[in-house]
Amino acid sequence: MAPDGGDILPIATGNPYTVRETGLNRKGIPMTIEDPDELDKVDHDIRVNELRAKAQELTGDKIEAFENPDAPPEVIEQFWENVVAFEKAEWTTDREELEADGVYLLPPDEVKDELLPELLLKLCQHLAEGGTFVFHTEHLSDRELYEYFWREGLNEPRKKMRSPEEGGEFMGGFFLDLVGSGSEEDTILWLKYYATDQQRAEEREYYPDSIPTREAPPYPRDHLLPHPPDGPDGMKWY
Repeated sequence: MAPDGGDILPIATGNPYTVRETGLNRKGIPMTIEDPDELDKVDHDIRVNELRAKAQELTGDKIEAFENPDAPPEVIEQFWENVVAFEKAEWTTDREELEADGVYLLPPDEVKDELLPELLLKLCQHLAEGGTFVFHTEHLSDRELYEYFWREGLNEPRKKMRSPEEGGEFMGGFFLDLVGSGSEEDTILWLKYYATDQQRAEEREYYPDSIPTREAPPYPRDHLLPHPPDGPDGMKWY
């Protein structure tokens, strides 16, 4: 049997003293193989093409994605499986997910200042348990951060994250970057409080007259908040 379940048949080649194998790929198409690993790669390619087509069907548009030609076929296939799973997942908000778990927030004017630090840490912990991570918060006071969550942060649409074991389609993570909108105001805040020396130097090449003086963030708390696991080779997601 071929690695994918197809039939293996010996056939003669131009040299009557050599034999190689041919198999039926998962589409039932006869093909000649020199190496079983090559058959696996062809099957991966077929599945990737099917996943690309499914992703396009779900989005109604062509999805442009860079694929490293040196990446293992199973990695590329997994990427497209994730794309399809993401597109199939339901929409929700962090507020809806928190309330489904029995976590309800009081309106800002009903929360005393002295309760905010502990309340914010607990809120960020609940969000992290659901796959949402918060960062770049240190330019906001506790009151400002709570009001951001109440009025905006918890109400942003995102995909519902449930594993297949839970009957869901998509399992991943989301980030609430409080200086990540791309606006001029957020970019200045990022450069002022959060950017590394290298990042500031790179920005200075393009905008030599608009780099603000570096300052220490007035409300250091990010080190207390849950962070996502590091990516490949220790890559930071934030």
